[in-house]
Amino acid sequence: RPEVDLGSRGPMALLASKSERAAVMGLLGGGARVEVENARVRLPGPRGVPLVVEGVTGGLERTAEGANVVLVGRTAGGTIDLVGTIGNDGHDLAITIGGHGLDAGSLPLVGERLQGRLDLRLDVGNDGRAMRANGRVAVRNGRLLGGGPGKLAYLSLQSRVAVAAKDP
Repeated sequence: RPEVDLGSRGPMALLASKSERAAVMGLLGGGARVEVENARVRLPGPRGVPLVVEGVTGGLERTAEGANVVLVGRTAGGTIDLVGTIGNDGHDLAITIGGHGLDAGSLPLVGERLQGRLDLRLDVGNDGRAMRANGRVAVRNGRLLGGGPGKLAYLSLQSRVAVAAKDP
């Protein structure tokens, strides 16, 4: 079974780095399509705890503008998918990451702070030269552990101050 270990890279380097995106395009070489079947992928997580995705299936397909990517797998008791496009030059990126029925306690980013089942959507792409991410998370049967929403995610100081003003 194929296994890809991306755990040695920084969490945002996989999406934010032009060289990493160019390396993905290089996987296609002169071919039109790369298919993935029943792979295991290890993604970097906070404090060295990786997110492991099993049964990854899908592929990359070359287009005139770059490549389309569609990958689906299982993690944390639910499903996760990644769909989008990567530009030929490695600069343009439009990716949507979705998850359904994920056990919060099994996810490295929120496991210590949240219990329940998560559905999520994260849209990542370029806005000019800057990388932008927008998303939402729905929690079923959820419970915050160890504090309010400001403790839930790894936020900048400025963001923590804004959240604390809404929910001290």
